[in-house]
Amino acid sequence: MWLRADSLFQREVNGSEELSQDGKRTIDAAVVSFGDSIFTHPIVVEGYSDAVAPADALSFSYARAQIVRNYLEARYPFEAKNVGVMPLSATPPTGLGHEHWSGVCILVAEKK
Repeated sequence: MWLRADSLFQREVNGSEELSQDGKRTIDAAVVSFGDSIFTHPIVVEGYSDAVAPADALSFSYARAQIVRNYLEARYPFEAKNVGVMPLSATPPTGLGHEHWSGVCILVAEKK
């Protein structure tokens, strides 16, 4: 599930980001769309940021993924070991339909 930064986060006075009320509702809708599989499969929250400086992009990407992970773990009965984060600056892996992204992607990994 691809979620845009401008629909998830609001910027604080100190420059950091936090989830907005709309962002929380957007994440809740994503959780519902996955159905029960989200509780039985590992989850990866990928963070993306289009900050100009590469180090800033990586830092913001990690922070975004961590903010979403923290919300998921606080709101739903996930085991911490089943929810991981991955900062990916602004470039998603190839072949996913997104050449550039700013926000997060929530992946539910299917066990084989």
